[in-house]
Amino acid sequence: MHNWKNLLKLLASVTAVQLIGFILLPFFSRLYTKADYGILGMLMSVVGLLTPLASARYDQAIQVAKKGHRLRLLRILALSINISLTSVLIILCLLAPRWLQGTSYEVAIPYLFIIPLTVFFSGLYSVLAAGANAQGAYGNIGLASLIQGYINNGLKLICGWANMGAWGFAVAFNSGLAVACSFLGWKQHRDWFNGITRRRLALVAKHYKGFPIYTTWMITTAMLISNILAMLLPNYYHTEDIGIITMLYMISRRPVQVYSEATGRIYARRLVEVRESGHSFLQDMNKVFLRLLALSLLGGILTPWIAEPLVSLILGSNWSSLGHIIPWIIPFLLMESLNYIFCFIPDVIKKQKEYAWIQITRLCCEVLFITQLSPHLDFNTFIRSYFIFAAVEYGLIFLWFYTQIRKYELATNETKV
Repeated sequence: MHNWKNLLKLLASVTAVQLIGFILLPFFSRLYTKADYGILGMLMSVVGLLTPLASARYDQAIQVAKKGHRLRLLRILALSINISLTSVLIILCLLAPRWLQGTSYEVAIPYLFIIPLTVFFSGLYSVLAAGANAQGAYGNIGLASLIQGYINNGLKLICGWANMGAWGFAVAFNSGLAVACSFLGWKQHRDWFNGITRRRLALVAKHYKGFPIYTTWMITTAMLISNILAMLLPNYYHTEDIGIITMLYMISRRPVQVYSEATGRIYARRLVEVRESGHSFLQDMNKVFLRLLALSLLGGILTPWIAEPLVSLILGSNWSSLGHIIPWIIPFLLMESLNYIFCFIPDVIKKQKEYAWIQITRLCCEVLFITQLSPHLDFNTFIRSYFIFAAVEYGLIFLWFYTQIRKYELATNETKV
């Protein structure tokens, strides 16, 4: 019961942080320019790709470690990898200006050191949060999330008024993470280095080698797919256009992800219950699809009429062009939500390898689509085409989920007979 209360605190704190950020969005959209958001999107696409590598996925192993000394060893191992990667990134940031000079990414040169700074604190937070999760201290994670959110949003306002541009985002975000990490580190301060030796670190690294070997490339592929637009589009469009994509994801995609991940946990448990009872999980999938389809149809009817004036009212007239794109993202959000909700299916039915190859194929298709069409289309036409293309991709993957569950249930029923 105590863990359930802490888990509810965690969910409530995460929701509160998201809500605060959304409420303050009208201020942020007026304090920061499209170019600031564009630079943020470019840098965060690299950070998003590197952060899962900052601990070589040993932070995931921390959550399954059963013994206290293993948890301590994994924590030190993950932090050592994080520091090593950050050191390499600092060296690369010193060398990068000569490589980026004269390219489409030249605008990001003054902000390059945001990357190692953010990767370090994001990786550190992941490791410490994993340690708290392993100990069932969900309340501490929730409080750390609140601390990070309040400091981040508060400093973002102050830095915006000070005209700090993209550095304002970095200072606010990393200051919040630094304080949150200090809180989690203080809560886990006991026996940090007790029994830590090089030999034991090597043994625990070998014992949990499956995490860096098998999960790293899968998460890297997933993060590449999520960030490929912001990474490639600077070659073809203006920084302000990248800012529009960044804002679009912040106001639409992030809330959908939060909802879908929470719903996915419920249906993951539901699949286990259905499997034990002998009923079909396809009925649940049909219900979710029909509900989201109804919402999408409603959104498709309303957004062409209200999107542009609503965006101008909330975000400001500078962002009015966003209203023309929003109706085109609705089918994409529908299919992405279905994929986030049911992405646990390959793990349950032992189809991880097939799903990984599907993701790699999808990444290749995305790269080809962006590189081949971007040079020939204006930004508005391209981004609309891209969201339709991505919706079709997600739709095919959801269809694969559906057929695999059907085959799995048929095989299970035949075995019972």
